[in-house]
Amino acid sequence: IRARRDRMLTAFDSIARLLPYDIWIAEQRVRYLAEGERYAEALAVAKSCGAGGWRCEALVGFAEHMMEDYAAAERAFDAAVSHMDAKASCAWTDISPLLDNVAIAQFRLLKCDDPERAAWTARTMALARPLYSMHGNDARTEWFARQTMVLMLSEAVTPYQFGFDADERELLLRFGWPRGWGGSMMLPFTLAVIAPPPPTGT
Repeated sequence: IRARRDRMLTAFDSIARLLPYDIWIAEQRVRYLAEGERYAEALAVAKSCGAGGWRCEALVGFAEHMMEDYAAAERAFDAAVSHMDAKASCAWTDISPLLDNVAIAQFRLLKCDDPERAAWTARTMALARPLYSMHGNDARTEWFARQTMVLMLSEAVTPYQFGFDADERELLLRFGWPRGWGGSMMLPFTLAVIAPPPPTGT
């Protein structure tokens, strides 16, 4: 798998030189470099993203999060959110999949453009930090990293049987993305035997 991924990334590198402004190519390069734990290379690709705009900034935040530089990741994600349109910004800051029934009832009373919602979300994410002494809020950057992974998977072939649909998106946002896959053979199984073709001639 590693060898095939490396060959694919080599192909992506060649395509990126031909299409330096293609955001999909940049996202898949960052995705697969991160999957291979080549985080420094993923960050270099993200920083050289030629498409511009908030999706490139989100890639930088994603790579920095994977490198555990959470303070830098927060800055990159904040820049990305600030450059989104209202609909995208609302979706990215909608943390309702993480909330219990009591908290979600409070959250849904607040509209996207309400400054109180931003304050409520900031307070909640600050309290959710696993380690208060750490620079940067890794709980918050993990949320934005998951949103970035949703972008990467939404427009790509995935192992999911029915594609990356709304249910898969919610599972990823709530619990994170799979870091590995496995398979097994179930016994008993049936072999289909095809009869040989009839002889020709006499």
